[in-house]
Amino acid sequence: MNKIKLILSKDFRILFSILGILTWILTIFTIVTFFVVLFDCAIHNSFIFPSSQGIYNFLSIHKKFNELYGATVTLIIAYTAVKQYLNSNTLQTLDFFFEKLVPTANATIYKATNEHKLKLLTPNLEEYLKNKSINFTVEELNEIEPELKKKLVELHLTNLDFQKDAVLTLGYFESFSIKLTKGLVNNPLIENACSKAFCIQVRNLYPLISLTRSENDLLYFTTVVHLYNKWKHVLAT
Repeated sequence: MNKIKLILSKDFRILFSILGILTWILTIFTIVTFFVVLFDCAIHNSFIFPSSQGIYNFLSIHKKFNELYGATVTLIIAYTAVKQYLNSNTLQTLDFFFEKLVPTANATIYKATNEHKLKLLTPNLEEYLKNKSINFTVEELNEIEPELKKKLVELHLTNLDFQKDAVLTLGYFESFSIKLTKGLVNNPLIENACSKAFCIQVRNLYPLISLTRSENDLLYFTTVVHLYNKWKHVLAT
């Protein structure tokens, strides 16, 4: 009887050793596949919109992992993957904000102020923007600064270069805001690093944003307006 137990004990040790090796192999395979998917997203020029094949590969691996190890282990792997994704996307977003958005916004404000002699942030607008919630509409702008609104409309219609600069700048703000409002980045980190600079820039560009929105059509730059109203309290600090 003791000999039989000894043989079974050895067999179980061998079996568990094999299972341990297989576990390591599958774990390494999953990690490698995860990074392959990230690389796939990178070469398709976006970590936000990965290719359909990359998504399929990633989900296939997790399905197999779930079948072998159950929901708990799969959840841990998925959590790690999502955390890695958010960290990578957060760093990219910070780079985008400081290297593209801010310089582009400053250039647009500079051109409006120095080349076209337009003061975008007048004392009246600055006072109005202290309100709790701002809609950013052409009606608001026309009520507060009708002359500025008239000049900006004329500039947009007659100066194609300025129009292109303004559209590019506001597009950058919308791209940045979407990532924050849709939970694609580490929000607290981005908020601490960018909220005040973001609000200052949006406040300075209030007339340009308002020209694209009316009380009957608030479709454009919705996330920019939402984020400004959410963060604007930092302007008082």
